[in-house]
Amino acid sequence: RCRSMLVYNMEYQFPVVQDQVYALLFADAGNAWLAGYQIHPFSDLKTSAGLGFRVSVPGLGTIGFDFGYGFTAVRDRFGRVIDGKKWRPHFQIGSTF
Repeated sequence: RCRSMLVYNMEYQFPVVQDQVYALLFADAGNAWLAGYQIHPFSDLKTSAGLGFRVSVPGLGTIGFDFGYGFTAVRDRFGRVIDGKKWRPHFQIGSTF
């Protein structure tokens, strides 16, 4: 159960079909903590980067697919790796904000 979260995102989006289809490159970093005093804004972050595309559908919004690589292995509270460095797909409907 996290109560504090920090996310950095950088995205470069360019049109493939004017006002309809976009390709993109992205980089993300972030983490979640139980309490605000535990936040370290420039260290202890999980990082990833990848590429994807977005399609604007009238009446529905944005549909997107990303394929990203996680650079940081995630460990459980005992130090065991539970999610290693690898490529992962991500699907979205609607905008982020």
